[in-house]
Amino acid sequence: MEVCAAVPVYPLGAWAGAQGPKIRKVYKIYVRLLLDYGWEVVTLTSTTNLEKYDLVQNSALRIITGGSKSTPSTAMQLQTGIEPLNSRRDKFTLKFWEKTRRVDCRY
Repeated sequence: MEVCAAVPVYPLGAWAGAQGPKIRKVYKIYVRLLLDYGWEVVTLTSTTNLEKYDLVQNSALRIITGGSKSTPSTAMQLQTGIEPLNSRRDKFTLKFWEKTRRVDCRY
């Protein structure tokens, strides 16, 4: 089976006429939902594993903004209005900690 090298590869922004705000909405609805799932447990892992999540977010931000690899991630976060994952991690961890403190354990 041969792979056809003549098929053009387009970035998501050029595909089907999608523009920044539409792609941003798709990111917030689908991709970030998957990234946020299970943060309470994921925060206990090593920083190298957490950096992999950041790489996923940065590549999505590059697609949304059309930025190159040299574009700083903080600039893309400010341009799109998307919160950094480490602050979201901290927020979810704090919420989880507070929920565990409020539970009345009578076992």
